Amino acid sequence: MPKKGTEYELFVKSVYECLNRADGLSDVQIQHDVKLIGAAGVEHQIDVFWTFKLGGVDYKVAVECKDYNSHVSKEKIEAFQSILHDIGNVHGIFASKMGFQSGAILYAQKYGIQLMEIRKPIDSDWEGRIKDIHVELCMRSIGEVTPQIFVNKARAEYLG
Repeated sequence: MPKKGTEYELFVKSVYECLNRADGLSDVQIQHDVKLIGAAGVEHQIDVFWTFKLGGVDYKVAVECKDYNSHVSKEKIEAFQSILHDIGNVHGIFASKMGFQSGAILYAQKYGIQLMEIRKPIDSDWEGRIKDIHVELCMRSIGEVTPQIFVNKARAEYLG
């Protein structure tokens, strides 16, 4: 039986695969459920992990994922920061579907841990934004006709 949260971890992994491709890092192999040995000789389980080289510098990224139904506490960020410190030379990202307590946000900022709320959109995310665009086309066939589409630029920028 898969451990609790595996589905969320794989979702976060897929999000970062898309983000890395969009940033031009198409050859990066993002791994799930990686075991790393820290300086203290202790094994740490990392939910999502990848390495890449940019400008001759090697980078490591570790992502901790929490599929909680409440905000992540400062204690969870502290525990993750301790793991990052033991592994050394690794950028930390903490992903949650429900956000973070204020103390967790302050602690993460102090230690350079990036906090990400990663989840599927909900209806309230669309308030004040265009969610759907409906296009109505009326076409008539009169022999060989090449349809042309004209866009009212001023109207498109207004809606933009």
